[in-house]
Amino acid sequence: MNLRLARETEIPADLRLDLEQLADRISAYTGEAPGEVDPYLLLSAQSALIGALRALDSSDPAAARLEMRARLEQMRHVFRDIAEGGPLYEERSARDIARWLAAVLDTSQSSLAELLGVSARTFQRWISETGPGGPQGEDARRVHVVAQIANHLRHALTGPGVVRWFEQSHPQLDGRRPLDLLDDPQATELLTTLAAGARSHTGA
Repeated sequence: MNLRLARETEIPADLRLDLEQLADRISAYTGEAPGEVDPYLLLSAQSALIGALRALDSSDPAAARLEMRARLEQMRHVFRDIAEGGPLYEERSARDIARWLAAVLDTSQSSLAELLGVSARTFQRWISETGPGGPQGEDARRVHVVAQIANHLRHALTGPGVVRWFEQSHPQLDGRRPLDLLDDPQATELLTTLAAGARSHTGA
């Protein structure tokens, strides 16, 4: 849609129908497949779509076209992130998620092991294709929490930067480090909110 709009001087009339159909698909997907896509991404897609639909009501055709292009580009980025996949969902084992962390964050295994509260040897066993076992119990919970938070931060920070985020004190945590709160289930929502805020701050 954005490539087509690039060749136009105004928003074509049939774009409204395209957007309405897209809205129906996003709405249906949200209702039929909860948990399969990062809720942040769904909210971002909905926000961009609302902005695009509002642009259709603008009385300034040139301004409306520019706003529409920005909103379509925003949606493109969201759909790209959805296509890349995420680590958060129930059907993925803690072992798969540990492998996801190692692949996506692209930092040293020793750094990730320390973040997850285990030895480097244990982490290597978790992500091995042939080794026995994977994270269990509290280890599995921590892997899920770290991945949930890292999935937000990776859009704003490098892999090593994500690890440093956990290690640095945070003013909204009363000077504590996120790392210190990973074993507190009640802190998970707050940590995720802070990570999502860092993501929102760097890219709408």
